[in-house]
Amino acid sequence: MTTLINHLYTQYRYITEYKTDPRTEDFLFVKPLWVIGIIGIYLHFVYKSGSAFMKKKKPYKLNKILQLYNIMQIILNGYLLVRVILLGLIWKYKFVCEPVDYSNNQFALQVASIVWFYYMLKIFDLLDTIFFILRKKENQITFLHVYHHAGMIVVTWLGTRYLPGGHGVFLDPMIDTWPLMGSPGPILCIVLVYLLFVIKIGPKIMENRPAFELKGFLIAYNALLIVFNIWLTSLATKIDLTALIRSNGCRLQTHQLSKDESLEMPVNEHSQILSTAAWWYFFAKIIELIDTVFFILRKKQNQLTFLHIYHHSATALFAWCYLKLLPGEQGIVVGLLNSMVHIVMYSYYLISALGPKYKKYLWWKKYMTLFQLVNPIRYNDRLSPINVGNGLQNAKNLNLLLHDARGDLHVPVQ
Repeated sequence: MTTLINHLYTQYRYITEYKTDPRTEDFLFVKPLWVIGIIGIYLHFVYKSGSAFMKKKKPYKLNKILQLYNIMQIILNGYLLVRVILLGLIWKYKFVCEPVDYSNNQFALQVASIVWFYYMLKIFDLLDTIFFILRKKENQITFLHVYHHAGMIVVTWLGTRYLPGGHGVFLDPMIDTWPLMGSPGPILCIVLVYLLFVIKIGPKIMENRPAFELKGFLIAYNALLIVFNIWLTSLATKIDLTALIRSNGCRLQTHQLSKDESLEMPVNEHSQILSTAAWWYFFAKIIELIDTVFFILRKKQNQLTFLHIYHHSATALFAWCYLKLLPGEQGIVVGLLNSMVHIVMYSYYLISALGPKYKKYLWWKKYMTLFQLVNPIRYNDRLSPINVGNGLQNAKNLNLLLHDARGDLHVPVQ
């Protein structure tokens, strides 16, 4: 236990002290304890102390205060816009790919201060919710409202603390040439069709039909995915995985455009393997959407949970976003762990599909569930040290936004 605590403390210090932008270190409310405290007090007031405070009180009349508050919002946001215009940021800023300028030149420092000021405005915005509570209009406070206000503070704090004024994602020109990767249109259509079929069209089609017997399909499908994930995992034996896991950074662009704007090939076999594995892993997430389709066709919708549908759709989107925006080498570690889990998981499904007489061979079900639950922790443990790296080599912020999609939480059903 002591070792674990020391490890967590070391990681905390590494992230909060050594990977931050020193230029914003002394800005107001930039220390991590400040943002934790602000969000904690906000959530506690919204969900507990605010309602308790107003329980026996009449609603406050805050017309004058609200007028002043909204006038201040107009002035402060207008001031921010004027600063951006006067600095020429609108014309100089590259909206496709803008690396963070960590220098101490005047322009870079001005950009950092603008990012910090925007963060301060998000803290000021929390008063929106406070006014609702003091006026006893809690019925107008939705989860989305609270999530948005708290989430914006976290996102703007991360920007101020680690990436003030630049992008944390960069594009690889080679990715655009791969199937389904040219634009987000195809993957969005696939996920949309999946959700429509699962939530509405599929159950409607099967409403007056008997359940399909898909034993042969299920056996073939699960066997195919077992073989596929074994092959995907085997690719790890062709690279120096130990060095990759221990690496503090990664090359985000393994392909570049030559001087005549033609696409150069990967610089070595290592990059070729990573490129192949990355796309096939993404493709596997699309194929796995069929899991849910089989449930619908067999009229077993009662076994479909929100978590199941969320996991499949979010993982497909996450795999596309990671491949498109962060084609870095570290991603293969997550893919490797995930593929190993799927070998075990689809082996379970295959044995289940063989029929009741094979049920006695599924005594290890509880261990498989534990294996699935532990792996998301391993994913986060692996990726958290590189989530906050500075600059072009370590910008992994997509992990912070999409980490929930990585877990394998398929609790097996029969």
